[in-house]
Amino acid sequence: MTLRALRFLPGLLALGVAACATTSSVDKKLADAQAKTDKKIESVATQVEDLQDKQKTTDTRLEDQQKAIEQLGQSAKDALQRATEAGSSRRGRSSFRSRSPRTASASRPPPTS
Repeated sequence: MTLRALRFLPGLLALGVAACATTSSVDKKLADAQAKTDKKIESVATQVEDLQDKQKTTDTRLEDQQKAIEQLGQSAKDALQRATEAGSSRRGRSSFRSRSPRTASASRPPPTS
């Protein structure tokens, strides 16, 4: 090696050491950032799972309510049909007798004084 080359050797060594320190610091920062990102991803994944569970529960409740509504609707239809049939079978005859005020007072005994 020449003298000229030896003159630049300490500068090159210092530059190489500085580059290694920078790489290690960058690697540490990257690892920290990756850890934070992983933590956030895990948190979001947990939230998504919770929402999916709640959605399943809501869907089940909705299906149960829909079945109950359909049963109530059918019960109402059946009741209406029975009432219609009962009304048509009684058409033309009264099931109760209404009293006129005159008839009601005529059947009462006269007041005693």
